[in-house]
Amino acid sequence: MRARLLSQAVAFALAAALAFGQEPDFVRDVQPILAEHCYPCHGPDGKQRKANLRLDSFAAATAVAQHGRAPIVPRDPGHSELLRRIEATDADDQMPPAEAKKPLSAAKRTTLRKWIEHGAEYAQHWAFTPPQKRSPAATDDRSEEHTSELQSHSDLVCRLLLEK
Repeated sequence: MRARLLSQAVAFALAAALAFGQEPDFVRDVQPILAEHCYPCHGPDGKQRKANLRLDSFAAATAVAQHGRAPIVPRDPGHSELLRRIEATDADDQMPPAEAKKPLSAAKRTTLRKWIEHGAEYAQHWAFTPPQKRSPAATDDRSEEHTSELQSHSDLVCRLLLEK
């Protein structure tokens, strides 16, 4: 029950971030979706891989397959086979397949679509990225208001979910 509530809170936070125009981050938003729903059949394990398709690397995921379409076409969701498959209603085309028992929620499909619209950039996990010194970003009063408003909504939803 707690896991379900936490999952709903995360989905709400993700939807709120996307609603405020924030583009999906590969490591934070996209990779967990791919890892849960796609990598078991289309990930790094060559023995488990199906359809000779890898989605865990940019080069493989953007390569044109034998059928003439690429799984992911950055900035072109209309030509991305991945989106066609996850939005398909025909059981023969739909991914993940029903027998996997891991259907994608509408929020997760939206995240993948927005990620592709924004360029489908892959990134390493932060633990494998060397640290870089950055100067603090300048903010204006308006961006602080939106951040504060989003944080207060997220806090409220989390409190309500945890009280149940």
